[in-house]
Amino acid sequence: MISWQSGKNASVRAGKATIGVAGELALALFIDSHYRNWKLPWPLYRDILFYAREHRIPIIGLNVERRIVQQVAEKGFASLTRKHIEKLPGVSCNVNEQYRKFIRTVFKEHGKNDTAFTYFSEAQMVWDTTLAWNILQFKEDNPQYTVFVIAGNGHSWKQGFPEQIRQQSDLVFSVILPELSHAEWKQDYTRRDTDYLWLGL
Repeated sequence: MISWQSGKNASVRAGKATIGVAGELALALFIDSHYRNWKLPWPLYRDILFYAREHRIPIIGLNVERRIVQQVAEKGFASLTRKHIEKLPGVSCNVNEQYRKFIRTVFKEHGKNDTAFTYFSEAQMVWDTTLAWNILQFKEDNPQYTVFVIAGNGHSWKQGFPEQIRQQSDLVFSVILPELSHAEWKQDYTRRDTDYLWLGL
């Protein structure tokens, strides 16, 4: 099974039933859904998703509603209404100093120690816990599947959503991060960050 962050949690069933398995959803609609939830160009993922469709591999979305994350980033987790919280089952926002340090490392431009940084960290935690919860829910319901997760670089470090999975389960997994040359993302990775480094991208 392929799970990817550009699909939101509310469209999990649609992802499994359309381009991933039966192809019932028009490609144009699928691409529109991609861009409503994700910034990176659709062609980067096209071959993977077409391969899944050809081989009838299920695909599910993992993402939280963008407006919820935006509100947390702007006003903090405490600003969410009960209606918002109901859309985040299993999601917590326990931002400790270790997580704040991780966020400063990955997102250098957001490293200021102020209220804005706290809200940004809370938004990232909402994302990470949502990704982890959706993956674990799928595995609980479908233990026979091996899950391949495609997610943003900042969430995929071991300290991101993989750490949330580790805290909530005994699921065995490996993390693969790409070696990125762009100055914003260039890092000196260690085994604390990833299990494997994909070179030459």
